Amino acid sequence: MKRLVIDASTLVSGITGSRLESPPCVIYDAVSEMSVEAIICPLLLGEVERALRKPYFRELIEDREIAEAVSIIRDAGTMLDDPANPPAVLRDPTDDYLIALA
Repeated sequence: MKRLVIDASTLVSGITGSRLESPPCVIYDAVSEMSVEAIICPLLLGEVERALRKPYFRELIEDREIAEAVSIIRDAGTMLDDPANPPAVLRDPTDDYLIALA
């Protein structure tokens, strides 16, 4: 089974996507079907949930669906601790934790 660290924006796009064949939708479906092992941490789950609660997505997804999607990711993934003090390697330092998680 493939192990993946997936950026929150990819997961959010997959959760809210309307084109089922789009890469984010295919990735989210693979996670929810447990055909890949998603490596996750509390920070990543929080980022997904916060993004889904932004006004833009509120028109696309209900509270119940947000809770369900976060639960699916949590249940289907392998939970690790949030990386402590990840080294700065990316242009967006808020994503450095993903590299450390990988």
